[in-house]
Amino acid sequence: MRRDAYLCQPCKRTDRLTQAKQVDHIVPKFEGGTDDLDNLQAICLACHAVKTDTESARAQGRPVKPQVGEDGWPDKERERREVFGFSIPHGLAPSQIPVTIISGPPAAGKSTYVRDNAGPNDLVIDFDDYLERIGAIKWTKDRAQVRQAFRMRDEDLWSLGRRTTGQAWLIATAPTRAERDAWKRALGKHATVTVLNVPAEQCIARINADQGRKHAAKEMIASVRAWHRLND
Repeated sequence: MRRDAYLCQPCKRTDRLTQAKQVDHIVPKFEGGTDDLDNLQAICLACHAVKTDTESARAQGRPVKPQVGEDGWPDKERERREVFGFSIPHGLAPSQIPVTIISGPPAAGKSTYVRDNAGPNDLVIDFDDYLERIGAIKWTKDRAQVRQAFRMRDEDLWSLGRRTTGQAWLIATAPTRAERDAWKRALGKHATVTVLNVPAEQCIARINADQGRKHAAKEMIASVRAWHRLND
């Protein structure tokens, strides 16, 4: 609390000063977080409740829904606190640099598109890259490895609110318009979306021809078909 000047850190990341009342594990213990000081932050009661709700939903595999006001619209205060659901991390501040969200089904060529368009100093946020960094295979079912990769990805996402130079690229399957809009809203006015709507059969042919995807081909093909059902 002294280190954080008794200020809520999630609020501070969205340019609001709020008195902290509790101490929070940034990475929850169920996802491998520790009691080390670098995994602790001062937090207000409202942010702590929202973060706990989000983490509980993630642990149970259920979607996170924003609070709804009496008028039936999402509570703007809760929405401002970045509770967007999907895999968008809590406390994500708007990006200070241009960020392009690349959406598309598996094997649509999202990574290739970014590789062809990104500059040498651009930040590329690709979940598959984080899996490879920790020695995991793409589409692994190992929960510990998936959580570790998500933590690495989230650190880079959080850094977008502090960066002042360059641009970023976020690769996300994001099969629905609602998810793409949520990412864009979370990342702010500097975010744009590019959708690679590659035909399903072309994606499936690429999956079947790639030995590196063989272990997860069935799941990937199902994801391709689901993506197109949601976008046709």
